[in-house]
Order: sequence, then structure tokens, then C-alpha cells
Amino acid sequence: MAENQIEHIMIATVKSWNLENAARFMRNNSEKYNVTLVSDHDTFIAEVAGKENIWIFFPHWNWIVPQHVWEKNRCVAFHTGDLPHGRGGSPIQNLIMRKIYETQLTAFRMDGGIDAGPIYMKRPFSLRDGNVEDILRRASKIIFEEMIPYILRANTPPVMQVGDRVLEFKRRTPDDSNLNFAGGNIEDIYDFIRMLDGEGYPGAFLNFGARYGGRKILLSNARLIDRKIVGRF
Repeated sequence: MAENQIEHIMIATVKSWNLENAARFMRNNSEKYNVTLVSDHDTFIAEVAGKENIWIFFPHWNWIVPQHVWEKNRCVAFHTGDLPHGRGGSPIQNLIMRKIYETQLTAFRMDGGIDAGPIYMKRPFSLRDGNVEDILRRASKIIFEEMIPYILRANTPPVMQVGDRVLEFKRRTPDDSNLNFAGGNIEDIYDFIRMLDGEGYPGAFLNFGARYGGRKILLSNARLIDRKIVGRF
């Protein structure tokens, strides 16, 4: 980028905390970058039309990015896992269910594969504390305050992923939020509730079945105190 030239970048994201951090990033970097923030599919398609070779960051995005977009631009996605380990959907939940609490937050360039593109950078990241919203808020802070600024500043090419894919995750469905496993210890139950407790996530529930009129108890705000779970049920 030439001196005094303002580079155009785009941030495509959802979740309230990402939008808040994106707005802060825009305010703090207005003299460096011309930033477009989009939070829905139709606006994104309209804004990206005709764009080439711009940075587009996807801290959390719910839609498929068309091939012509990631082929013509530098599209950066973020994965809560140590790629190539754990490609696929619902990485936080899949890692916690496997008791993998220490991982990496990975920034990679989009290509045609699922979480398969070359890697720009990683940062150590813990899933040990808090619910999924707390975890994602921490991730968002790292993404906007450390990772995006570094990627823009360094402007170095990403490195191809290496290593075996030890696990490939399957995206969870709302039915998977049913706390129906028997014999789980108290830590297992606590992890199950907290990993689903956040904005836009299908929270954990207990389903009592047809015998009790199909009633459900929703479980949230869990805390583990003296080997007892307290929360909002």
C-alpha cells in the first residue's frame, strides 16, 4: 500500500459482540483503512460486487461465500481450533465434548475446502472457562485487537496447512442440545450446558417426552459450585 493511501477492507460478521468490536475497529483505524461493515447476506453480495483484491474478514458468518468472491479477494476466516485438527462445524462444542480445553484460534484464507485454506496466523486459546458466549467474546477481542491488525500490517502470504486431520467435526443440530445422556459426571453436565449457552445458540434442555406432554426444561447460566450445578432452569 502506497504511503498515505487508504486501503479498502470489508468486515462481514454477525453476533452483537463482533459488531461492537468491528465498530470500534473502524473508529480506531479510520485514518488507515476505509472499512465497510456488513451483517447480512444481501448487503454483502451488493457491497462485494465488482471488488477485487481487497481484504474481507469473516469473524463469524452464516452464509456460503461465492467462489468468485474468495478467488478475487483476500478472504480471511477464523476457526476456534488448531487447524488442520478439527475442521468442520461447531468446533467449540465438539472440542469441549472431547475435553479438549486448550486449542488455537486460527486465521486462514478461504478456498474451496471446509476450513482447509492456508493459514495466516494462530493464537493460543482456552475453552476452559465461561459459556459459549463468553468464549466467543474473548475470541472476538483477540480477532479485532490482535489478529486483523497483524494480518493487515504484516501483509505476508499464508502458509499451507500441514499435519494430519485427527478429527473432522460434524455440525451440531438443535436436537443435539437434549441433555439425554445417562451416567455423565457433574463436570460433563456442566460442560454440556455452558457450551450451548449464548446468543443464537439452541440451549441445552431436558425433554420429558410424550408421557409428560412433551415438556422441556431449558438450562442456562450454569455455574459449578462445590460439585453442584446452579443456574437458571
